[in-house]
Amino acid sequence: MSARFEPVFTVREYHDWPRRGTANFRGTPHSFACIFDEQQDEYSNLYRLKPIDANTLQLALEQWDIWLRWQAAFQRGEVGLESHPALPAERNRYEQLKRVLAPALEVPEDAALKAIGKFQSDMEVSWQPSA
Repeated sequence: MSARFEPVFTVREYHDWPRRGTANFRGTPHSFACIFDEQQDEYSNLYRLKPIDANTLQLALEQWDIWLRWQAAFQRGEVGLESHPALPAERNRYEQLKRVLAPALEVPEDAALKAIGKFQSDMEVSWQPSA
C-alpha cells in the first residue's frame, strides 16, 4: 500500500525537514511539533499533533504569505536578513499574527495525538500510526 500524502500548509520551524507547522492529518488541519529524542540527542520522526479550526488556519496562512513575500524579496536582494521574517510594511501585521497564533498553534507536550511524519517534500507529509 502506498503512502497517502497530505498538504503541509505552513512551516514555522525547519531543521533538515519541517519540525513545526500546520498540515492536514486525516483530512483536517492540525498544528504539528516534532519530538526531540533526548536519548539520541536528535530530532525523531515522531510528531505531536493538535487539531486547529478554520480561522486559526486562515491566520496561519496569512502569516505564511507574509513570510513568503519576505523570502522572495530577500532572494532578489531587495531586503537584508535584518528584516526577517517580514517586509517592513508588513512587520506590524506579522507581529499581531504571531501574538494571536502562538498559543493557538502550540502543541502541548502531553498531546494525546502522535504520529510518525514522513515528508515527501517540505509541503507534503504522510502520517503513520506511532507504535
